[in-house]
Amino acid sequence: MRSKFGRQASANELFEAVALGKVRINVNQRFALKYAADARKSLEAPATSGSTILTIQPGIHRSLT
Repeated sequence: MRSKFGRQASANELFEAVALGKVRINVNQRFALKYAADARKSLEAPATSGSTILTIQPGIHRSLT
């Protein structure tokens, strides 16, 4: 198991790769936090791919893309 320092170094390396465009993160779904139960159901579905984001912004509503 990696130490906290090792995990932080790995996270920094990943974030740098994302910032440089070497890694692309596909966000396929966004859910307002109040729809967290819907987000979980969607994640458990076999057809779900990519990342799912929970938002805390009041203007963001349930979205499937």
